Amino acid sequence: MVNASLNGRQKAEREGYRIKARYELEKADAFAFMSLPITMDRHLRDACEYSQSAEMDISARVEEIRREGYDNGMLRALVAAKRFAGEGKPSVEIQFKRALFYAAYLGKDISQEVADAKNLLQ
Repeated sequence: MVNASLNGRQKAEREGYRIKARYELEKADAFAFMSLPITMDRHLRDACEYSQSAEMDISARVEEIRREGYDNGMLRALVAAKRFAGEGKPSVEIQFKRALFYAAYLGKDISQEVADAKNLLQ
């Protein structure tokens, strides 16, 4: 009798973890769409933790969301870098680093875009 109730409890916990993992994936997807990859990554980490407890494989979906978020984040960082370079703001280097990090993950070469933006500094 104890094993049966424990099994039911484990099933309920696992279902709770599944629900939470799907929720975190939805949040991550929304932040990827909004070009907010840092927040997106936090929700992806949470989704992965919950999915492990739920014994579900979400790796393909995580990669899909991460690639979208990094692509959007790279573009956003490049736009910000160009704007900051034109205004002479010192935080331009942070945007370059972000854009280059995301591009490296995606296997994209954005060296020309970075060079063009850096030319605005001169």
